[in-house]
Amino acid sequence: MKTCIKKKHKLTYPINVARNVAKITAQTYFVFPSDIELYPTRNFIENFLYFIKEHPEYVQADKNNVFVLPIFEVLADQRVPENKTYLQTMFKEKKAILFHQNVCAVCHKVPEGDKWIKQRETKGLNIFSVGKREGPQLIWEPFFVCTQKEPLWDERLNWEGQGNKMCQAYTMCILGYDFMVLDNAFLIHKPGIKKKKVQVLKHKDQLKMNGKILLDIQKELQNVYGKNCKCKIHNV
Repeated sequence: MKTCIKKKHKLTYPINVARNVAKITAQTYFVFPSDIELYPTRNFIENFLYFIKEHPEYVQADKNNVFVLPIFEVLADQRVPENKTYLQTMFKEKKAILFHQNVCAVCHKVPEGDKWIKQRETKGLNIFSVGKREGPQLIWEPFFVCTQKEPLWDERLNWEGQGNKMCQAYTMCILGYDFMVLDNAFLIHKPGIKKKKVQVLKHKDQLKMNGKILLDIQKELQNVYGKNCKCKIHNV
């Protein structure tokens, strides 16, 4: 059996390089920088574009808005729910939980998330809640639809060391972005509930390295944008 180059040479995965390449080369106005293991609700693109057509005020040039999809995990023997009503049923039956509920729940819980999961599904999309990356959302790592104007990810951070999206979220906090949570759209991680992160067990050195790099990035960003005491780059 052949050993892949990454494993053979003990390389780390440059996840932010991949994210930046994908975002920069996208030929659409809107970009959805999701992960390959996250599945959106059926017909999300069509519904989102119709939503924007109905609400162009959300994407005017002077607006710092992005559009967040809440994230969930489902049991390994379950199918990915295609709509919010089915997700709610799975949630009640404990076949679905918040993403990383057993690892870092505050990293992915959306503003008013308890109300979001109880709100009845309606036709189309609208804004359910709006939050900043501060206060209860201080170390939030949301997945969202954005445009090319949003900041890129720092390529010094790798997958193994975690926190690779924190620098972008921190920058957006300083810039005062509104994270607008959509009401009837969500993401599902590939079936299977995470109990512990693989990185925590296998890549302790990289965890420490990414933590140090994030603090360096924080100082650099403060030199560019100024300090904002309401913002924090990661959980240290």
